Amino acid sequence: MVLRLPAAAVGSSESEASVDEKKMRRRMSNRESARRLRMKKQKHLQDLIVEMGKLEREKKEMLSACRDKERDHLILQGENGALLAEKAALSGYLRRMKALMNGKPGLKAPAFKSRGKSPARRCT
Repeated sequence: MVLRLPAAAVGSSESEASVDEKKMRRRMSNRESARRLRMKKQKHLQDLIVEMGKLEREKKEMLSACRDKERDHLILQGENGALLAEKAALSGYLRRMKALMNGKPGLKAPAFKSRGKSPARRCT
């Protein structure tokens, strides 16, 4: 005696297999998607680490350049102060010389002490 399943039972068995196969394919697809996403995130993280290193080196170079500029600025401020003082002394000397040349009585020749360098020589 041969047992036969009703037609509805045979069809549902095949449809269950089809549904299970679809679920399995979907799971595999989801796993692959998740793997690709993890790889993409990892690459992005590595790119950010490389960029961070580049920016840190650039920052270090800029800080060094800034310190150099600050040092140069302080040097130039000192030189500028010395030149302004020399200019004031020379202006006073020139006024006294002009007054002497105009024959104003009671003036004697002013004494001027130079720093040893003229402003023209400082520009070398």
